Amino acid sequence: MAVSIDDLNDSDRQIWEEELAEFVPERMFDAHCHMFQIAHMRPGAPLSSRGEADLSTLRAWAEALFPGRRMNFLVLGLPHLGIDPNLHNPFVSEQVTQDP
Repeated sequence: MAVSIDDLNDSDRQIWEEELAEFVPERMFDAHCHMFQIAHMRPGAPLSSRGEADLSTLRAWAEALFPGRRMNFLVLGLPHLGIDPNLHNPFVSEQVTQDP
């Protein structure tokens, strides 16, 4: 099952406020993340439990996990059995052009 931003709870927020907020820098760089769209899977490919993710999803997670911080991303292609690179690669390329 995919994890949702809605799964964050009061304990997660408390850890951020009490242990991480003063430690985490204002700017961060996620050097390893993947984007995924179910529509990029070839017909008949094994089902994936991954949640769909585009740049707006990555940004929403970053804001939820690290409020008030600026995060940029190094996005890698998704090595998933059955993904169609002719659909996936242009999507990833279009998404990363939106992130400096």
